[in-house]
Amino acid sequence: KTHGRKEGNGCRRPCAQSVAHSWVLQVEGESKPGNAAYASLMIAAHDKAIRTNRVDRDMASQLQTVLDEHHQSMVVHGYKEQSHLLESVGVALPKPLFDTKLAGYLVHPDFHADTLERAAAHFLDLHIEEQSEGATQGTLDFDEPDDSAQRNDNQLPRHTAIVGLLARKLADSLDQREQFSLLESVEIPVSRVLYGMEHAGAQVDMNRLMSMREQLAADANYAQETAWQYAGERVNLQSPKQLQKILFEDMGLKPTKKTKTGSYTTNAAALQVLRDRSYGNDRACQFLDALLLHREKNKLKQIVQTLIDATNRSDGRIHTTFEQTVAATGRLSSVDPNLQNIPIRNEEGRRIRQAFIAREGYKIVAADYSQIELRIMAHLAHDEGMLKAFAEGKDIHSSTAAEIFGVSLEEVTNEQRRNAKAINFGLIYGMSEFGLSNQLGISRQEARTYMDAYFNRYPNVLQFMTDIKAKAAEQGYVETLLGRRLYLPEIQSSNGMRRKAARLAEINASMQGTAADIIKIAMIGIDKAIFGDENIKMIMQVHDELVFEVKAEIVEHYSQLIKAEMEKAIKLHVPLIADVGVGDNWDEAH
Repeated sequence: KTHGRKEGNGCRRPCAQSVAHSWVLQVEGESKPGNAAYASLMIAAHDKAIRTNRVDRDMASQLQTVLDEHHQSMVVHGYKEQSHLLESVGVALPKPLFDTKLAGYLVHPDFHADTLERAAAHFLDLHIEEQSEGATQGTLDFDEPDDSAQRNDNQLPRHTAIVGLLARKLADSLDQREQFSLLESVEIPVSRVLYGMEHAGAQVDMNRLMSMREQLAADANYAQETAWQYAGERVNLQSPKQLQKILFEDMGLKPTKKTKTGSYTTNAAALQVLRDRSYGNDRACQFLDALLLHREKNKLKQIVQTLIDATNRSDGRIHTTFEQTVAATGRLSSVDPNLQNIPIRNEEGRRIRQAFIAREGYKIVAADYSQIELRIMAHLAHDEGMLKAFAEGKDIHSSTAAEIFGVSLEEVTNEQRRNAKAINFGLIYGMSEFGLSNQLGISRQEARTYMDAYFNRYPNVLQFMTDIKAKAAEQGYVETLLGRRLYLPEIQSSNGMRRKAARLAEINASMQGTAADIIKIAMIGIDKAIFGDENIKMIMQVHDELVFEVKAEIVEHYSQLIKAEMEKAIKLHVPLIADVGVGDNWDEAH
């Protein structure tokens, strides 16, 4: 709705506040998009006026009333993004019926329809910026404005009509694939949860971050000086050309693989291979150690600097953006800053996590699923051996080692458990005997022996892997437990490398996608349980981990609530286990 004022010439021109935040609401009944009825709502692209608070209180109240009354028949493009936009003028966007951005992601997960223009071009073959006014009206069938002022600016009805067309088409596609419930019950609700998490943010200790940045810079400089000492000159450690001369000409090392340009690669993986090959060449060993350390410290310094830059100076918190439509498997990611690139297995990564702190009077609670992808494998494969191990609460890696090596659980050595762990996770990610031999430092024949023993003990796992590969080859996609599809167009490619990469993704996609669906369901359940409760906030999601800020004196109650909601998110043939920790910072709680 727009509320206008009479101009001197008698035409009804929208007022400034209305132009700042124009709406079109088309109500055609009740039901879902694609059938007899839907309602579409679009915000005109006057973001600048909205962000400068040019929408008055009365207008905001009217908008809120319209939204509250019609949200169950409302269609939006980007629920989370529109929610942030409306938040800036004091309007809360209720859960809509349909989100064309999220629906487009489910229909074509490899295509990123971030803007309405891109979605229209991809799904409708409509190029908004290229259409004339007359052609657009004829194609999209929206009402002609009743005065010249409105006719000169028909972008809003054009966008609204496109949202309606997208809703119809995408709803039909979701119905055909039986994915409508995935949008309605998972993607739209979790989008609302993510909006709340982005709004809440995570508090950081700025002094700690700045101190870390200075220390990492000093460590990087020291590593650089050491590298120069063994190189015999002040070589640019970022220059592949200069590094190639030092390593392959001056030090006489044998190069690894070539790049597309024909030169030899000097990336981190190649440098580590060179380091492993250089025993006996003390100068090369020392140079490579210093070079690798320099790169590691610089990378960590960049991560810390990104966190410093992303911290909101007004509240001392980082408000990352959680991406819901990027990973084809359904996994969530984050940008500005990317929280997933913080290392979790080394001391420096732990130090960075220590900078994420609880505000005064609160604690950080971190909860993550234990071996969730292996539990999903046991469920889907229906393998008795794996099901029994999980049902009895055994350590799955020790149990696998005992089965493979023919010893009791008590006799399993650390090395045997490590090998079994590599096999358990390696199979999920499509690891071959060659990959396993490299990871464990054993011969290919020995790796094959391990894998044969594994499949002899867990025969249904092998059958599941065989079946999913056959199904993927036939259909061109794999599915998660909830019906999310991951398409593998390269599975029939004539290019051997592309075909191999697609085959490696077959099993992993099913496991990782199902894990992503499960944690989304857990987030929705927890959000419902704590909605409106100021004693607890969900603030981060990283991989299979959820992080909360909880009132200190009742942290035990909420820890139990979080654990219970995560463990009942979905019913599997094996129990879901969530590990919960509490601390003053993220590292302590992890």
